[in-house]
Amino acid sequence: MTVPAVQPVLLRLPPAFMAAHQKMLADSSLQFQWMTIPEIKPPAWLVWLNKWVIDPVARAVGTMFHWLDLHFGPYGAWIFWELVVALGMLILYFILRHFGWLHFWQRKRVAEENDPEGWQFDPAPLHRYLAEADALAGTGDYEAAAHLLLLRSFEDIAARRSNQLRPAHTAREMAQAPIIPERARPMFALIAAQVELSLFGDARLDAVGWERCRDAYRKFAMPGSWI
Repeated sequence: MTVPAVQPVLLRLPPAFMAAHQKMLADSSLQFQWMTIPEIKPPAWLVWLNKWVIDPVARAVGTMFHWLDLHFGPYGAWIFWELVVALGMLILYFILRHFGWLHFWQRKRVAEENDPEGWQFDPAPLHRYLAEADALAGTGDYEAAAHLLLLRSFEDIAARRSNQLRPAHTAREMAQAPIIPERARPMFALIAAQVELSLFGDARLDAVGWERCRDAYRKFAMPGSWI
């Protein structure tokens, strides 16, 4: 018995369909083969970040989460997220404090605040303070003279803002503090910066720097700077 040959399915299709199929194959605008997509490698900085920052942090977080879950059960997740929120608030606090935004809502009110009722400007202490500082500067000790003016500046602030000055305030913090009006703040910042450089930055204060500090303090102490 002879087995009839198996004919391809396409040969049994109508000639019109075969012609359309050949026309489609001849169309170069159509794609009939798979394209080889090249492997895209991440940049080197992303590989480094993942290796030394993201991956270690993820492992540490996973370990902490496992420990909390092991010891506190269903309350471990709550404790974990409370720690995350507390850490975020701590970081936000230091950022706001570094840029001087911690009490930004008080700046406008304090800057526009007049001197306390009953306080009157007396030029005698200003002349006395300047005379004391000039005596030190006359011996060539410009650093001590500028430091004295900085201390006198704190006394002036205490006289005008006694209810807002805190003992923990440093000169650098005071240079950005809202309790000093915007007009007086640059003069105080100049004196504080010169004193900081001379005392801690190993930079000697010369006569020119001293005159700048003296002029800054004279303007700082005048009542017009505190309006």
